[in-house]
Amino acid sequence: MVTAANAVQEVEEFKKIGINVNSATMDWDIVSKRTWHMIDKSAGIYDYYNAFDNVDVYRGAASFVSDKVMDIHLNDGSGTVEITAPTIILGTGGYSNVPNVPGLQEAGFLTSENLFGNKFLNNHINPLRFSVQVQLV
Repeated sequence: MVTAANAVQEVEEFKKIGINVNSATMDWDIVSKRTWHMIDKSAGIYDYYNAFDNVDVYRGAASFVSDKVMDIHLNDGSGTVEITAPTIILGTGGYSNVPNVPGLQEAGFLTSENLFGNKFLNNHINPLRFSVQVQLV
């Protein structure tokens, strides 16, 4: 989405340097398809980091509990782990959290999932599920 927006902005800036083009437009279906493609493409990053002997990858919700100490509530429901390391590298992801607000369902709302549509979503993964990657160095 940022790439598409940057391209539109660049076309608009052309006239400042004497280049005249028609107004830029965006094909939402192509932008949506590319968005899901990029998300699917990044799904292999877990396997990439798991291949390193000196890297531990945890998937869950994490918080620092003290200096260089982190608790991770694992996504698989197996519990919480506490890790300690001189350096902790986080790779965060996210998902839409729809608050329980009276009338919201009836009024309608957009999330990143329904804004881009799910017709291009690869059904064998949930790319917007929250994850934390932790690398111990």
